[in-house]
Amino acid sequence: MTDDDHTTHAALAAELADSIKRLRLDVESRSDPILEEIAHALELTLQLTTHAHDHSLDNRERLRALESGG
Repeated sequence: MTDDDHTTHAALAAELADSIKRLRLDVESRSDPILEEIAHALELTLQLTTHAHDHSLDNRERLRALESGG
């Protein structure tokens, strides 16, 4: 994963977070349980992918350290 990949992920995560916020506002105005579940699922997906991304960054740093003899 390159620094560009990290920047792309950050931008996509921010865009998804903004989309979830807009969906939450719509959910509040409609009181729609289906939309609430969709918003919740999207939040969990964002958390999970961000967590996986963070692990990949950690692993990249560990690999670099091993390759450099550290």
